[in-house]
Amino acid sequence: MKIIKGTSVSKGIAFGYIHVRDFTKNISVVEKQAAEDTEYEINRFFKASADTLNLLQTLYEKTLHRAGEENAQIFSFQQMMLQDNDYINSITEMIREKNVCAEYAVRVVSIEFSSLFLSMEDEMSRAKSMDVIDISEHIIRFLTLKKAVFKIPDKTNKIIVSESYVPSYIIAMRLASANAVIAINGMRKSHAACLARNLEIPSVFNVKELDSSMNGKFAAVNGFTGEIIIEPDNDTVDSLKKLQSRYSRMKKTVKKNFRKRLLVKPVKKIKLIAVDLDGTIISHAENISQRSIDVINKAAASGITVAVCTGRMMDEIPDAVKNIKGIMYFITSNGSSIVDSEGTVIYRNPLEPETAEKVLDILNSYQCMIDLYIDGKGYIQASDMQKLDYYNVTDGFDKVLKNSRTLKNNIRKYYNDTNPSLEKINLFFASKRERKEAICRISHLVPPPRIAYAMDYNLEITANTCCKGQGVQYLSNMIKADMSEVMAIGDSNNDISMLKSAGISVAMGNASKTVKAHALHVTDCCEDDGAAKAIEKYALKIKNNTA
Repeated sequence: MKIIKGTSVSKGIAFGYIHVRDFTKNISVVEKQAAEDTEYEINRFFKASADTLNLLQTLYEKTLHRAGEENAQIFSFQQMMLQDNDYINSITEMIREKNVCAEYAVRVVSIEFSSLFLSMEDEMSRAKSMDVIDISEHIIRFLTLKKAVFKIPDKTNKIIVSESYVPSYIIAMRLASANAVIAINGMRKSHAACLARNLEIPSVFNVKELDSSMNGKFAAVNGFTGEIIIEPDNDTVDSLKKLQSRYSRMKKTVKKNFRKRLLVKPVKKIKLIAVDLDGTIISHAENISQRSIDVINKAAASGITVAVCTGRMMDEIPDAVKNIKGIMYFITSNGSSIVDSEGTVIYRNPLEPETAEKVLDILNSYQCMIDLYIDGKGYIQASDMQKLDYYNVTDGFDKVLKNSRTLKNNIRKYYNDTNPSLEKINLFFASKRERKEAICRISHLVPPPRIAYAMDYNLEITANTCCKGQGVQYLSNMIKADMSEVMAIGDSNNDISMLKSAGISVAMGNASKTVKAHALHVTDCCEDDGAAKAIEKYALKIKNNTA
């Protein structure tokens, strides 16, 4: 039996067989090559950045489902690093000035930025060095292999040992159920270490005495003391199992008590209900049930302010919804405009003109349909209206467009000639690849606009400070209601901001896992009057419904 000491990073006890991973095999080999066309190389870099941004979003969502918002934010932070202008400009300038390929520029710049972080005094800043390496490696993989690759060995009963760890690899370890992770080097405050702790993977860093000669040996990891016991004897195994059992019981007790405290927490009376439209109170066929109408009117009669909060503009909200007496306000275009039941505009937050022009310039490179929201009305190029299938306009939204849009011969010329104030730029793309690339390029603008979506090929561009959550916040302030007294109901990505800010948040049964993860409650589907049931249960306190 041999005991090796390191730095405890994540508590817990684990047993398994040591697998020493060759970290260098996961670092892409990059050679310095001259660029035949520097603009082509820059375009390759932007495409790989878009793919990386999409991958980081996927990692965010996977982490959100398994480990909660706090851990998932690590990948949001990496997305911000990927969009940092200094990082982007350093790479593009190197390609142009040094006439080198994109892969080489990314590798050199990543080393420079990583070294810069490592030279800083505080550990939190130094820990960011591995995030730079992580995102840069993703970009290089997309440049060379056209896809992300995680070389993860079979980890059945394995304790994985590596030179160091990056956040994405910790997630891969968690998904593959590695028993424990050990790093030869590493910082306790790094994002990789934080993930290991919060995902409850027993982890020890700064273990200098482990090498490939110990491959395959049975070992125990004591995450409490930072010890790795090679070939432990029976007494040691029994002692560690008892320690782990006590720790598990303690965690269960803490979680149980925490749930009890949540259950007895007083809930204030609801003063404002913000309810989404499509997929929430109206189906794809644009039908709204009589039960939904009755419940909304009942809520209004009880003194609750009811507002529709939708990505649609005012002109495309069905009359059946506009005519509901209980609805006092319409938060439209993802929060860029608020209109009262009399049609009076009480709030506007338009897209900045300079940003709008830059977005439209970027869109010239792609096959997409541009839909401009101006003063509650929509404008589309006439030729695009004939190609709705090509632009993947689905779920009944094609009928909405045909019934509510004003057609223009040339949408960009119309914008240039009139310089209108835009509530939103609504987009539908011919391909998901181009949509991903456009997201990356648009998100690099300064200031970056707000980007949301409600459908697979759709993008919704609004002002930087604009979202449904911000619109609901403005309305709650206006009626003198605290956000803890707000109830929000929705089903799509663009509903997340209001679900996160509301005191009572409800996701529809037809919502995605990501949306449901941001809500306190989940109700039935739209077709089964889920929104009406939620209002009855949480706002009107009517018992015996199925929400």
